[in-house]
Amino acid sequence: MKYKEFKKWCNERAADSMWDILTAMKCIEVMRVVDKFWFWKRDKIWREYYEAFMLATFVKPTNNLIEQYKKSNANETTV
Repeated sequence: MKYKEFKKWCNERAADSMWDILTAMKCIEVMRVVDKFWFWKRDKIWREYYEAFMLATFVKPTNNLIEQYKKSNANETTV
């Protein structure tokens, strides 16, 4: 996941409210730090220091919860 994709993911979660407050706070914190660098250095900083941790701790678990929620809603509407 590139840094721009991460920012897009965060913005989508802010729009659809499908995250918890800890994830929101961590995303904002990471974006504040990374955005302080020149735009051509952001992907490198993101990859070296934040990508693995953020994907494993916040992005993938949140995406899994969203998928479970969508599946449960799909099952409820068909019953």
